[in-house]
Amino acid sequence: MKLQLLSLLVLWVPCISAENGVYYAQVYKEGIDETASPETLSRHVDAVARRHQYSRRDLSDAVVALADDTYSSEVINYLNMQYSVDITLGTPPQQFRVALDTGSSLLWVPSDRCTSRTCSRHNSYRPGSSSTYKATDRSIALEYVKGDARARVAVDTLYFAGAKIENQGFGQADNVADVFYYAQFDGIIGIGYPSIGYGIKPPINNLIDSGGLKDPVFGIYISNSQRRNAPAGEIVLGGYNTNKFTGDIKWFPVSRQAFWETGLSGIKIGDHALNVDGFGVVFDTGSSFIILPDDVYSDFLTQFPSVSRAGEIDYVDCSTISTAPDLSFEFGGSVFKLTPREYILRFGMSCALGVSGSSRVSGVAILGDTFLRRYYTIYNFGDNTIGVADAV
Repeated sequence: MKLQLLSLLVLWVPCISAENGVYYAQVYKEGIDETASPETLSRHVDAVARRHQYSRRDLSDAVVALADDTYSSEVINYLNMQYSVDITLGTPPQQFRVALDTGSSLLWVPSDRCTSRTCSRHNSYRPGSSSTYKATDRSIALEYVKGDARARVAVDTLYFAGAKIENQGFGQADNVADVFYYAQFDGIIGIGYPSIGYGIKPPINNLIDSGGLKDPVFGIYISNSQRRNAPAGEIVLGGYNTNKFTGDIKWFPVSRQAFWETGLSGIKIGDHALNVDGFGVVFDTGSSFIILPDDVYSDFLTQFPSVSRAGEIDYVDCSTISTAPDLSFEFGGSVFKLTPREYILRFGMSCALGVSGSSRVSGVAILGDTFLRRYYTIYNFGDNTIGVADAV
């Protein structure tokens, strides 16, 4: 694939707008919460797995731009578990911090009607305060919330990465699950394919279709810095940042236009090969962990002599970081490795595997932030490919 390259310089000032429609924003890092409970981590894993389980079931039933079309936005890291960006909705703008999620395609934020305790800690969308708000008669079930809670669909003006997107559909959630109570973000912005967007065109696709981007590409860099107010990464709309990776970009075809998924050839922990014949691999910034089907994960655990389980999360002695083997993934004829320091996560004095298993997942490995902190990724809606390179 032949693309025109654009190198972006990130300026460490609060927020600037360069000429020709190239937008830059300062990158921040949230502080690490070392008290994350096993229950919180487990519920996160289950929520991600449930989303992929439902989407796979439903589906079975059923480029770098020029400078005047490139946008960049800050990415915020919380708990080394979730990466977020700031957006605004409405006129005048109402600000929200939303989790950046390649594993979904819907934008949602809490509504001012939300009565769950989680909403008391987060910004809520106030339709009555926006002159560009438009109501609809639609409501949708959110897989992120408990029970049969629903979100009402609204339309309003969105600013994402400095790009203005008019008439953007989104969900106003009237009940938000407790798992989000301590989160440092208000909602979620999905940047997957429209086919899993509940019939609502995702923001980036609205931007593409309106001619806001000449080439339908975005690039994501996320770091593993654990310092407060340190750089945490960026998303570039319409381009990618050549300063954030080294070496060549390897390109892989999207196997189905729903998730950002390609075919998986193999997984090894050291020299031990896991059975993943016929599997796909999904790139999912909305997942903090690498998630495998339970049987594959059980085989993975045989390579660790001492593991302590709490919920869905397995803990190891922190000395394991210096003795455990590398974890490698092969797809498209290329091998991508993670060292123990990269796939074993520190939470205060404890160390947890950044890999987990779920009975809800089958036939796919979900590559969450454990993997994505190590590799720069590029997503091309134009030729339906995924680019992967070594992150700096």
